[in-house]
This record gives sequence, C-alpha cells and structure tokens, in this order.
Amino acid sequence: MMKRKRLIRLSCFLVFSVLFTSLFAQSKPIWLVFEEGKQFFYKKQFGEALRSFEEAINQRKEIIAWALERLRYAQKSPLKKKTGDSISKLLTEFAKLDFTDVDYTAYQKQSNGDMRVLIAILKRQRLSDYHRALLDALSVAYDFRPIEYYADSFARMERELDVLQYYPEAEFWKGRVFMVEGELSIAEKQFLRAFDMRGSLEIPADQYSILYTLSEVYKLQNNMLAWYNTMQRILFDDPVAGTPPMDPYLKEAMLATLRNQGFDKFMILYRLKSGFSLTANIEIGEYILRKGAPNAELHLAIAANMIITEVITMYKKENPDYKYTTIADFFEQVSKNREISEYLTTSRIYSVLLNLGDALYVLGQPTFAIPIWSALVNYAPSPWSGTARERLKNPLTAMPLRQ
Repeated sequence: MMKRKRLIRLSCFLVFSVLFTSLFAQSKPIWLVFEEGKQFFYKKQFGEALRSFEEAINQRKEIIAWALERLRYAQKSPLKKKTGDSISKLLTEFAKLDFTDVDYTAYQKQSNGDMRVLIAILKRQRLSDYHRALLDALSVAYDFRPIEYYADSFARMERELDVLQYYPEAEFWKGRVFMVEGELSIAEKQFLRAFDMRGSLEIPADQYSILYTLSEVYKLQNNMLAWYNTMQRILFDDPVAGTPPMDPYLKEAMLATLRNQGFDKFMILYRLKSGFSLTANIEIGEYILRKGAPNAELHLAIAANMIITEVITMYKKENPDYKYTTIADFFEQVSKNREISEYLTTSRIYSVLLNLGDALYVLGQPTFAIPIWSALVNYAPSPWSGTARERLKNPLTAMPLRQ
C-alpha cells in the first residue's frame, strides 16, 4: 500500500513539474527523452523512468498543439481561397510572394529535393507571417509522419495532428513501470489508455504488443475472462481466426478441410504468414481445448501452419523444389538443417502439434491425430516425444486435457 501511494504521489508530482518546466524549454528531442525513459526502466530507476515518459508525453502534446495553432493561422491567409485544400499550392503562392524565382530555385537546388531540408533553408530567410506559420507547422508534422502521409491536404493534416498529440508508446511504458512494481490495476489502466490511443502509434502493429502485455496483467490477476477477451481482441483482426471472421467462407473451408481430410491436406492447401496473431492462436487454442470449447483445432492448425510456412520459406532457399506432403516427411527433410532445427525448438511447434493431435482426437478423428503424434515421437525432443508416445499407447490420455 505504501509503495502504491508513493508511486501515485510521484506520478502526480511529475505531471505538474513536467508541465511547468516543458512550457519554457525543450532541451532534448522528444524521442530522446522517451528513449532515456526506457534506459532508466532497464536500469530499474523507475522514478526517473516515469519522469522521462511523462515529460515526453507533455512535450509531444505541447509541440503538436503549437503546430496546429500555426497551421490554422497560416490558413487565414487570403491566398488560401485561391489554393483550396492543397498545402503545396499555398506554399508555391507564398514562395512567389517572398522570393524571386532565382532565389527560390537556388534554395530548391540546395535542398536536393528533400522537402524537410528545403523547409529548414526557407525558415532561415525573411518570410511573411503566414508563410512562416505554415513552415513551422510542416516542420513539426513531417517530424512525426512522412510527407506523403498527409496527402497534400490541410484537412487531413489537421485531423492527423489532432491524433498525434497523444503518445501511446510512452503511456505503454508507464504501464510497464507500474507492472514491474506490482501495481497491476494501475498498469491495466495504462495499457488500456495506450491501446485507446493506438491511432497515434508510429508502428500500427505495436497495438498487439500492448494487448499481449495487458493479457499478462490479467494472467497475474488470475482474471481469465479478461485474458480471454483480450486474446479475442487480438484475433479480431485475424482474417480467419477472428470472431466474427473477416473471411467466413475461408474459415469454413479451412475447418472442413481440417476436420474431414486432416492436417496434411490442410497444409497442402493453405499457407498462412506468421504475424501478430500467432501467439494468440496458440494460447487460445490451448485454452479452449482444455475447456472443451469448439474450434480449438482450427486455432492450433492455424498456428502450426504459420510456423511451418515460415520454416518452408527458410528451407526452400537451398531446396527450391521442396513441396510439403506429410508432417513426418516435413520433419525428416528440414531437421537436417541446423538453423531450422534450432528455430523449431524455440517456435513452440512441438507443443502446438501435440495439442493439435489432442484436439483432433477429442473431435473424434483419431486417424488424423495419430500421424501427428507419430511424427513427434520420431522427430520432437523431450518432453514432447515422450508425451506423444504415451498418446499412441493410450489415446485416451488426450482426454484429460479438457478441463
């Protein structure tokens, strides 16, 4: 309790102190302040880490607010009526107003076609107020997103800057501080806050890292319903595994193939690229298998397919004519490659296949489960080979996994 109060008091103090100091100076780039916070985190200097993350959050909010103000001021120019929503057209009109053709051409040559360099050059010149305001806004906007991202549109730039005032990456790392300090309820709120700001992420796929970390909080709280719902939110963006699926016809076709023709046919017909949903498919598949819920076999087959597809891509670099036929032949071929063998060991493929065999057996398809277990006996390391051997001796040992 004392530690919690200390962290809360520190967070409140940081908000006010950072707001006060950052209004007057930005001695470091925002990204550097953020990176320093991460370094403090790894050094277990959590108070300093929180201070850095809060400073980065507030600096970003302030600089974006300033850029929006400058952008809106620039659009008050009478020339805006002539150029419409186009940023480049208004820049051209301002250049005509402030420079001779010779001077402006010289500045363009100095920039070597780099718009950000050109902006920096122009800002060193004598400019009209509206022109300087627009260049101020653009210099900030282009620091956060590529020039083409704004589609040469004032309206789009305003919308995007309004979103970019948030800093979900820093909010997420604040959550990590609270998580390692054992303040799980505060960490949960931080991760949810970061996820709600996902539209501001520099790398959109980072939203799944936020959700996976949030799921770890729920596991620590033994809140399995919240854990399950978080995993399902990850899978929501999976074209096949989501509920509802983005491609219901593909999902039904894949289920029919797996249930009626087995995993080998599933692998022959489908290739799934490993991505953000791999871990969610593995963990949801294992969880619902033990709960006796439907579709465990699909989640596990999707995960296995993703891993095996990745391995096949690696293997075909030296063996371009390889084609998948059976799971046993797959292991026989690729296990000769040391790099692939090491990858398989860390990929969770053996536990995924063991559970897939169990799921197919529970489904009433022992003829599809046995080839998977047999391949694990022959090619998987311990303990999976031993467990698979048990399954072959007594397939009913697969049943207790349903809890």
